[in-house]
Formats: sequence, C-alpha cells, structure tokens
Amino acid sequence: MPDLSWDNLRIPEISIYGMTIIGFPHLRKETYDNWISINNQPSFLTPLMTNLQINLVSKEELKKLEKRTDYLWSTIYTLTRPGFSQDFSQALIQITGYCAAIPCSYGNLLYLEGTGEQWQVKSSYGLYNQ
Repeated sequence: MPDLSWDNLRIPEISIYGMTIIGFPHLRKETYDNWISINNQPSFLTPLMTNLQINLVSKEELKKLEKRTDYLWSTIYTLTRPGFSQDFSQALIQITGYCAAIPCSYGNLLYLEGTGEQWQVKSSYGLYNQ
C-alpha cells in the first residue's frame, strides 16, 4: 500500500513519457486532516442502508470472510467515510475492491470538488491494482 501521507499526496501535475499524472495539487490540508481523523474510529452504517443486497461488516468480519472458501468468487468492496474541507467544497474518499480467488483487487483515493449539490471527481490516485 502506498504512503498516503500529506506530503506524498501533494504531488504536482507532471508528464512522464507522454502520460500526464495529476496529483492532488488543490487538496487542502484541512480536507486531508478531516479524512484522517474521521476514519480513525469505526462507524455503524446499518441503520442508514436500505439496499438488501449490501452487507456491512466490521474489519474483523472482513478478515474472516477473506479466508472462507464460499466467498472466493465474491468481490468485497470497502470505502472510507469522506473527509471534507470546512466549507464543504472538497472531499477525499478511498474505495477498494478485494477478490480472493482471482487477481482483481484494486484501490483508489478520490479527490472531489463540490459545487452546490453536485460532486465531481477531479483526481484519482491508484493505490494498487492486480
């Protein structure tokens, strides 16, 4: 897993061999700090979810599921709570997908900017991809 420290996320936009890599040059420290602090404690979301196709599990349950053979062909998604800037114009969230049987695991850190009621992904930082 890459280092998600503040200094490593503040990379500028660069071009390598014709490929443009956009870091998070507009990400404010307050947004990053909020994302880190809000995800240092667990959150129980079951009362907020009404889709019966979604099962919310704890980190401990996730570790058990990853070892079960009857879940080998399932994709297990995780997401962090979003961190917001004080004016709610920025957000940061991490999304991952894990497959036990085949190499389809991936993860992304997403930087979003909000205007009114619309959010748009402005940058994505690939954490890993198999």
